[in-house]
Amino acid sequence: HFEEIETVLLKAFNRDDIHASPQGKNAYNSIIRKFLIYLADEKIVSNPSLFMSLPCVFAQSVHNVTTLSEEEQLTLNTAISSDSNGISLRSKAILHLGIHMGMRRIDIVRLTIDEIDWDQQMIRLYQAKTKYEVDLPMPDEVGNALYRYIVEERPHSDDPHVFLSEDVPHHPMKPGICMNAICEALPERQKGDFHITRRTFATNRLERGAEMDEIIELLGHQDRSSVHKYLSTNSEIGHSSDFAKLSMNEPHPDEQASLISNRLIAPFSTNIAFMSCPPMSSMNETFGSNL
Repeated sequence: HFEEIETVLLKAFNRDDIHASPQGKNAYNSIIRKFLIYLADEKIVSNPSLFMSLPCVFAQSVHNVTTLSEEEQLTLNTAISSDSNGISLRSKAILHLGIHMGMRRIDIVRLTIDEIDWDQQMIRLYQAKTKYEVDLPMPDEVGNALYRYIVEERPHSDDPHVFLSEDVPHHPMKPGICMNAICEALPERQKGDFHITRRTFATNRLERGAEMDEIIELLGHQDRSSVHKYLSTNSEIGHSSDFAKLSMNEPHPDEQASLISNRLIAPFSTNIAFMSCPPMSSMNETFGSNL
């Protein structure tokens, strides 16, 4: 009995629709509106504007951006700074790339040694997700962690990938190794995803006063369309003049433990002049067949 369809009935149906997402409701309503237009064209319903009872667009749902808490960041940074906690150098290097450079796990496991520019302190890579080539500045603590892993722990292999399995034959690691690294440093965080380090990295940059365009560049994005997905709004970001005044050279409180890393590793850094990164020629001599 289509002639009995009324505006009140349509609105009640739309309110109780089982589709939870805006996309689902939009798609469902689009089909119903077309059917109502057909009913009006065929004179089956008397109200030709009945289709307008259903909204065309629903507001997009907004999800809270999850980042590592200040306590978790302190614990993680302390863990990757210490030499006495049993965490492998491979896991420490992976966590450094995530929390201090915001790299995706797929890009981490696909990273090759020749993508590390030691002279310029850059990592130049072709992002697996976006298909864009990006140049990412490599902080000293990240370079130190990579160097230590390659020299002290990485198996001798002709494979160009930085991160290799410990067992023979040595092969590139799967992305799941990145979440395993988080579980090593934060045992209580057994669920979740490695992407939380990327979101934490972006949020920390914003809190320290970085411009949005700088964050977009560091994340390897081409525009602002998706950067909001990485930024937590739990803090008074953008509303506190203290955040705006923070220099990018000053440590965020969450990163105090990373300074411990630099102090612990200082003799190592001094011996290889790594604070300015060793030239590629010396890296080749040092690594030998490891490269």
